[in-house]
Amino acid sequence: MAIAKTPIILIAAAVAAPGSTKQSPALTGQADVRGHYGGLLTYAITNGATAPAAAVVITFQISADGLAWRDLWTVGGDIVAGSNSTNSIDLPRAAMYVRAVVYGNTVQPVTVAIELQAITAL
Repeated sequence: MAIAKTPIILIAAAVAAPGSTKQSPALTGQADVRGHYGGLLTYAITNGATAPAAAVVITFQISADGLAWRDLWTVGGDIVAGSNSTNSIDLPRAAMYVRAVVYGNTVQPVTVAIELQAITAL
């Protein structure tokens, strides 16, 4: 029997404005994954023609109640003009809520896209 999956968009190719912090992020996106069996978080970070002075950071967080968040994994882009950084991270089956917090780039905006490939049935 095949595993059933569905895409969940956390952040759809949005621009992270420069100058944000983790406490006041440029972008956030979250999902209630209590009805899922984990999945694969994927992200893409694209710098513009002029590189940021500091790279954008994405912190993936999980929560038991959707209110109190704990860091799961932190990743970052680079400071190369026009670069595209992509990767993926396993979302544990035990996660109840997941969110992505995007912050930290300076001087230039950066485009970020984040998607969860959620397992919906085993």
